[in-house]
Formats: sequence, C-alpha cells, structure tokens
Amino acid sequence: MDTDAAFRRSYYFLSYLFVKALVDRTSVAEFMKFYDSQYSDALFESTFKVKRLDLVCELKMDLKCG
Repeated sequence: MDTDAAFRRSYYFLSYLFVKALVDRTSVAEFMKFYDSQYSDALFESTFKVKRLDLVCELKMDLKCG
C-alpha cells in the first residue's frame, strides 16, 4: 500500500462507500455471508444483484466509466 496519507484516506473512503453500497443492497447479515465465502463473480452478482464493475461505475469510482 502506498504510504501517501492522501492516497490512503481516499482508498479507505472509497472502500467504505463500496461496502456501504453492498450492505444497502442487501443487509449486514447477507454481506457477512458473502464476506466469509470464497469470492466469485457469480456469487457477487447473485448476492447483490449487480455486476461488480457496474457498481463501481454506478458509484462513480472509476473515471473510465461512461
């Protein structure tokens, strides 16, 4: 991880926003079940009803999104 404080602050804030969006789509309990599982795109989509990259774009976390 970069040692730049501004970078870390942004990284942690975006991580918070992403997890908050996931919890808002389901619940803390559903998020924790997902968190404790082995990751797969299919599991992500079936749990949160959205593709990971689509959520990144929806939250405007990537400048490459249309």
